[in-house]
Amino acid sequence: MAQPSSQRGESASAVPPAYENATDENINEVLEDFYKLDLNPDTYEGPTVDTCLAHPKLLSAFDKLRRRMADYEGLWDIWNSRAQNANPSALNVDGRADDILAKLREKRWSIYVVRAVDRYEAWWQSFVPRMLLEDDMLATSSTSAYESFTSTDQLMCWTTNILPPLDVLLVWHAHMLNPRLFLEDCLRHGYGTLWAAGMPWSSINDIIDPSFHYTVGDQCQANFTVRTGRAWSNEDDDNFQRLKCVHCSEWNDVPWTTCGQDENDTSSRPGLVGQGYGDGDFQFICSQCGDVTNKDSLNVSKFVRDVTNLVSHGWPMPGTILDAADGVPKQQQQDSSQLFPNRLVRQGILAEVLQKLKPGGTERPSNNAGQGLDPEYHSWYKVPAQHNRTQAD
Repeated sequence: MAQPSSQRGESASAVPPAYENATDENINEVLEDFYKLDLNPDTYEGPTVDTCLAHPKLLSAFDKLRRRMADYEGLWDIWNSRAQNANPSALNVDGRADDILAKLREKRWSIYVVRAVDRYEAWWQSFVPRMLLEDDMLATSSTSAYESFTSTDQLMCWTTNILPPLDVLLVWHAHMLNPRLFLEDCLRHGYGTLWAAGMPWSSINDIIDPSFHYTVGDQCQANFTVRTGRAWSNEDDDNFQRLKCVHCSEWNDVPWTTCGQDENDTSSRPGLVGQGYGDGDFQFICSQCGDVTNKDSLNVSKFVRDVTNLVSHGWPMPGTILDAADGVPKQQQQDSSQLFPNRLVRQGILAEVLQKLKPGGTERPSNNAGQGLDPEYHSWYKVPAQHNRTQAD
C-alpha cells in the first residue's frame, strides 16, 4: 500500500508531479478496453468491474444524445434566431444572447424528454402483463405471483434486435434508479423476467460504438415500431398528443408544446413556458364540453382509474404493494395496515371524485382527491400510519 510522501522521507510540501496529457494511443487503448468487457448475463452475480465500465459508456451515449437534441436547430419550431429577436435593446448586455440560447437548447431537450417518457410508457405496455391481484398478496394465496416474485430464476433473454431506442432506454434507466418504484411497477404488471434480468449490459455494450453513438440495425428499429406503433426516432413521432377529456371523455389532439414559432416570425413572443402537453403550464380546452383539462385533473383521472381497477378487477392501489419498512413483498392478512388504503378507497371516494369531474361542475379536481374525508386522511401516504394509531388507541 502506498504511503504518504512524508513517511517515505520526502518533503510533505513537495510539489506533486504534473499530469501528462493523454495521447491518441492512450485514448484508443481505453476505447478498445470497452469492447473487451465480460458482460455475460448467464454468469452475472452482481456488479463487476466490467459492468461498472459499461455504465459510464451508456451515460456517455446519453450525454451525446442530449447535446445533439439540444443543439438541433428548429426542433419543435424552436429556432436560435429567437435569441437575437427576443429583445434587441437588451442584447448589449454581456452574455444576454448566450443566456437565451442556453434556454432555447434546454427547452428543446425538455420537450424531447417528456416525449421520451410517453414513448417509454408505450414500450412498457407492449409487454404481456399479468396484473397483480390483491388476493395474490394474502397469506391464504397459493400463487407465486407476489411473495416469490423476487426469487425467480427466469431471465428475459435480451438481444440487440429487441432493444428500445436510446431515448426510451434513458427513461428506463431513470426508472431503475428508483429500485423500490421499479420493483413495485414490475410486480404490479407481472414483469418478473424483465425485473430479474436487469439492464441488458451485454447487448447495450455491443451497439454503442467507439464514438458513443447508439447504432442498431433495421430489424431492431422495425421491431420497436411494430411493437409500439411509434417511430424509432423520437423527433419523428407526431407533434400532437391524443388526450381524452377527463370531464366528457372526448378525444382531443393537444400539441406537445405551444412555444414554437416560424423561424422568421418576429411578431409573436410565445415564451418558453407554454400550455402544451410537454410544457410547464399544460392545459387545454375540450372541443366538446369546453372544460379545462390540466395536470391536476389528469392526476385525479389517473387516481380514478386506479380506484376503478381496484373495485372492478381487484388490482391493488399503487403504494400498497411493498412492505413499508424494507420494501419487499410480504404476504398480508386481510385486515393488515398495508392494505388499509385499498379498503378505504372502496368506501365511496370514487363517487365523490367523479362528481368533481362532471362537465360544468363548479368544483375543480385537484391532487387532494380525499377532501371530504376526515382531514387526517387527506395525505395518501399518512393513511396506513393513521390507521395504525387508531388501532393502537
